[in-house]
Amino acid sequence: MTLIIADPPYNICENDIIKMPYQRRKKDIEWDPYDKNFIEFSLEWIELSISKLKETGSLFIFGGVNYQKENDLLTLIQLLRKDLRFVNLIIWYYPNGFGSNRFFSNRFELIAWFAKSKNYYFNLDAVRLKYDKKTLKEYLKDKRCNPENVKKGKNPTNVWKIGRINANAKERLNHPTQKPEEIIERIILATTEEDNLVVDPFLGSGTTAKVCKDLKRNCIGFEKEANFVEMAKKRV
Repeated sequence: MTLIIADPPYNICENDIIKMPYQRRKKDIEWDPYDKNFIEFSLEWIELSISKLKETGSLFIFGGVNYQKENDLLTLIQLLRKDLRFVNLIIWYYPNGFGSNRFFSNRFELIAWFAKSKNYYFNLDAVRLKYDKKTLKEYLKDKRCNPENVKKGKNPTNVWKIGRINANAKERLNHPTQKPEEIIERIILATTEEDNLVVDPFLGSGTTAKVCKDLKRNCIGFEKEANFVEMAKKRV
């Protein structure tokens, strides 16, 4: 496989559910907690996944640092960087969300990008952001800039401003942690080519599979909840 996209449980405490900026219903509490230690659980599925990853392949892990029991994504990063190449920590910034009177309202989640080796595949041109006409004209006047790259667009950086899926969004499904297709699309375009294999160990509503189909990539996904399996099948 060329790419692994994982949106695993975030290790959220049951007592933290009612405090979260995106309020979850009581019946959703079982989504994150599990019996195993968070780090042990994480290392187990990661080891199984990367054993089949190509030398040019990448692993992206969604996570957070708020409302954690003992360990979080940052702890996992420190452990994984011993054996994998840590490429980027991406900040997914979303303007929309619930407010808070007890702390600064949370408006981000993290995505850790690891590579199997230093020879990882990355296609910046596939995900460049186009400049508006006025900005493009000004940059082309700057002799320090490469005109060809300027015309292609700018690097999206590691801060991605992409809104969360609201209740009225066309792609919204009945899944508590559904990620926007735009995020998955950027990851896939940047790190794979057509016909490459993408694996999602926590498929959920099937976003990765749906985007892979749209972009002509192959996909294998794993999901244990029967209703989400049916949801994903319908999407693709």
